[in-house]
Amino acid sequence: MKLNVAQLLKAAVGTTREYELEESPSEIEGQRLTQPVRARLHLTRLNDGLLARGDVSTAIETVCSRCAESAEQRIAFHFEERFCPTIDILTGQPTRPEEADENEPVFNIDANHLMDVDEVIRQGVVMEMPMHPLCQTNCQGLCPRCGANLNLGACGCEPDTPSGPLAAMLKDLVPLVKEK
Repeated sequence: MKLNVAQLLKAAVGTTREYELEESPSEIEGQRLTQPVRARLHLTRLNDGLLARGDVSTAIETVCSRCAESAEQRIAFHFEERFCPTIDILTGQPTRPEEADENEPVFNIDANHLMDVDEVIRQGVVMEMPMHPLCQTNCQGLCPRCGANLNLGACGCEPDTPSGPLAAMLKDLVPLVKEK
């Protein structure tokens, strides 16, 4: 998603612009997207560039970590990033990077005054991808013995019987817990 921000770079400090963008990439970081990437951007002119605030939403296709079925995971996040031009809009001369603060990354606006928000969106989607995606919040997973999908119903396996040194004591406690 690229925006020509030449006019905003010529504007007075504090000037703002609003944009609504939509793009349909097929995948991000190997994850297939099931919905277009939608971004609502609010750009503010700063002394040395632009402040971009945005809300992004999309959905990715994942595999449930409990039952191994295909699932759709919605992704939504907010970002605030600085974008600085590589070429001064008035003089056409390359800008000298000021002392870079390693704690505050800055994205560049290219020589044609195009601001590319693809990297910001890619980073946000990667950060929001769940480590253990679920097809539904109450997914039952697979039976550890026969591998049946427990979301479709109970399997025919017998329940595990406790074993070990505390098995006898636990067997006596289980009925007490169920009564409460």
